[in-house]
Amino acid sequence: MTAIHQPQQSKELTPQEQAWVKDFMDETTLFLGPDREIMRSHSIATRSELEEECIAKGIDPLEIDRIRKRLAGALDEGYEMCEAMGAAPGAKWGDLTTAIYTAAGDVAYLSCHGVIAFSAILHHPIRYIMK
Repeated sequence: MTAIHQPQQSKELTPQEQAWVKDFMDETTLFLGPDREIMRSHSIATRSELEEECIAKGIDPLEIDRIRKRLAGALDEGYEMCEAMGAAPGAKWGDLTTAIYTAAGDVAYLSCHGVIAFSAILHHPIRYIMK
């Protein structure tokens, strides 16, 4: 190689640049491991005050049926959209599911398509975000 094609040697960082790097490394979390408290919790969260209030007011079976059918339709549509967007063969032919979760991360309603068990075990990210 000629001198023209040789890579230039990088110079040392200035004290100001070193301070920037140090501040960045001190303030930035590079990797978050699994949260042990969340990973060991497999129970459903207790009801919120709002949930208790709504249940105490009484439940209209017809309204619940309409809501359930709308949720099922939304989940079916979401499943079909995800399936159409997927490039991997597993995602296109069944290795996929959709669900609606509560704010606490519990499964509220599952799609009747795909591998339903996936939805039942994917509450960890929601609980982590909420924590």
